Amino acid sequence: MRFPTAKEYDGKINLCEHLTSFNIRIKLQRAFNTLKCIIFPCSLKRAILLWFSYFTKRSIKS
Repeated sequence: MRFPTAKEYDGKINLCEHLTSFNIRIKLQRAFNTLKCIIFPCSLKRAILLWFSYFTKRSIKS
């Protein structure tokens, strides 16, 4: 499965726009929620990725 490329989120662009774009791209791939969770960190950049990496497994509830 090839994931469409997009600008990584670096905290300088609008977060809502980034999440909307990510969700649209992932829907195009018909990905399952598990795959979305694996791919999402790839859409982050630098300090945001570092911050995200500190979350422990199952610590984020929706």
